[in-house]
Amino acid sequence: MQHVRVASPAQERMSHDLSSLFEAVYAERPILRTLIAQHGTRTLHEYASQYVADTGYPAARRDEIIGVIARETERLFGTELSRTISEQLNREYIVNTADHVGPVTHSWFVSTSALIGATLSQGSRAIITLACSNVSLNNTSFPRGVLFHTQKGSEIREQRLSFLPSDSHAASVYGFRAYTRDEIHKIHKLLREKVRARDVPQSVADKLVTLIDTVYGTESALSQASFADQVSTTNRTLWQHMFSNEQVPELVYLEQERIVIDALTRFHLTGRSVVSKILFNPEYTALAASHFDGVPSAYVLSEKKGTFLFWGASKDTSYRVSLWYKDGALESSDGTVRIPLTPESITRALNDKRIVPSLLLTFILLSFHYGLNCLGGFNQIHYVTAMKAAYLSFLSARGETDEYTLATRAVTDNTNDVTLGYVRDGAALIPADGLDFYLYGTGTAWAHLVSDVHTLTLRDAFFPGMPAFYRCTRPASQLNPTLSTITPAHITEYFGVDKKLTPTVSLS
Repeated sequence: MQHVRVASPAQERMSHDLSSLFEAVYAERPILRTLIAQHGTRTLHEYASQYVADTGYPAARRDEIIGVIARETERLFGTELSRTISEQLNREYIVNTADHVGPVTHSWFVSTSALIGATLSQGSRAIITLACSNVSLNNTSFPRGVLFHTQKGSEIREQRLSFLPSDSHAASVYGFRAYTRDEIHKIHKLLREKVRARDVPQSVADKLVTLIDTVYGTESALSQASFADQVSTTNRTLWQHMFSNEQVPELVYLEQERIVIDALTRFHLTGRSVVSKILFNPEYTALAASHFDGVPSAYVLSEKKGTFLFWGASKDTSYRVSLWYKDGALESSDGTVRIPLTPESITRALNDKRIVPSLLLTFILLSFHYGLNCLGGFNQIHYVTAMKAAYLSFLSARGETDEYTLATRAVTDNTNDVTLGYVRDGAALIPADGLDFYLYGTGTAWAHLVSDVHTLTLRDAFFPGMPAFYRCTRPASQLNPTLSTITPAHITEYFGVDKKLTPTVSLS
């Protein structure tokens, strides 16, 4: 006689709640349903192996953007690494654009980098990240500091150390000043306070002081011109410390907006590209303004939400201001910011950091004009796919037949938004932060992550992110209280992912 396993009431409730959670996310991001249906049962290695390495764009265009990325790499890291990056991009025309500019310690961004690093083809040596700096310092990814876990009794807590003051949290990372030696000293003081409060063990604090001083407190780091440059240079070193005694790929962390600005300045503020026409040909500009209205992460004209092509900067350049197309210029709603759409005015405004490219302009340039395969998070693959549809409609309306044919090749739905690396919290597994590998690792963390990439399916690694995706897809006032209590640990347990995994690091 066959025994039928009967679900407990608690299991039935969890099944119902998870189904509701997933449907709520899929309703807002339908591309995710398609992604899981098509690729969910593949291992991460199998899925990542099908990333499109060559989108078939003309060599001349590829050379332009590869040259821009290589020059920025040389500025920050020198000629040898620049040459390596150029050679790699000529083989595999792929970059990571899922991250925000900030120390690579949030579990999201450790995971995006780890998936790429664990699946690099033979001969490739670097994880190339074009990270977005046009986010606020109080973003949930915590770009203003570092994250790690500690254990107090049986409870695991996430700890934060911020390089920047609390009164700056609403400011944008883009253009923000470099942290100072005084702010390094404040982190030392904060650690001492955490030790006294028994939130951080002395042994952990000692290791953190060493890391802070050797990565963030060096003359090289402190002499950088901006916080973004500090993050780029220190993330390369931090990555090596996180996986010490292991052979890991280089982490090349570049500021996405700086790449876009350099490409615009060199190739599109003059010339005949469609990007140039959108900027400076009134017929193209007006048509673009109507075609991208309502596209996710672009703008909604009727509500004056988002911005058109560029964000403006407040007088102290720290805060973003929406700009709208009016009478041949980009203008803020209150009229305090007005940038004529001429090559000279745009050049001056970019040099003075009075404007910064929007996500729409960024992906028109990187994905649709240059055909760069930009691996993205759950939100990016949603909005860039919608932007592509609007861009193709715009090109068709303008009769840009050749450009239309080329843009159809742009890849918009490759994701690296997965969860890799866990610490154990009682019977549950929770996503590890980057510093956990440094603080508690035994020299096998990277090998562990690589093994997980070959073991876990895309569904196994994607589903734990669903609680965060749910919170990101709707205002707090519209969140269901029951669904808001679901954690990654609930998901890994329900789907048996915790049975496939052992903790990457142990805190005890």
